[in-house]
Amino acid sequence: MTEKVSPVTSAEDLSKTIELIDVWPYEVSAKRKGEPTEPPSLETLNDTDAELVVQFSRDDDRLIIRLRLPVDTSDAEFLADIGVVYELPTDIQVEPAVIAEFVSKVAVFAAYPFVREAIFGMATRLRVTPPVLGIIRAHPRPGDFARAASE
Repeated sequence: MTEKVSPVTSAEDLSKTIELIDVWPYEVSAKRKGEPTEPPSLETLNDTDAELVVQFSRDDDRLIIRLRLPVDTSDAEFLADIGVVYELPTDIQVEPAVIAEFVSKVAVFAAYPFVREAIFGMATRLRVTPPVLGIIRAHPRPGDFARAASE
């Protein structure tokens, strides 16, 4: 008996059929540049201060989206490389373009708070000025993102 396979034709449809099941830190690191400052104040980064890298992979039953963000401030260097893992039903058929659309419209925005927290938390532990990472915005072309600088 063959199992019926349902085609998924949009990111919206895909988001209704998959579940976020795990968050994987690949690398989380921080390196102080000097002596501690007291009291720490918030530092705002410009878009050019950090480059967000988005990668994804898929196997039969999982979709893994990975965000890597190096941040360089006056007090420290940070790196957060965080993956989010989605469980894919085995009875769906998803074209690569739909996966890319889902990554661009949904998954990156699910993963980014974990990246932001990792960097802010490391700054707090180092007792350096925590960088405020602005929100990210998707560009019209799937897979392109820009971080908005905090005002």
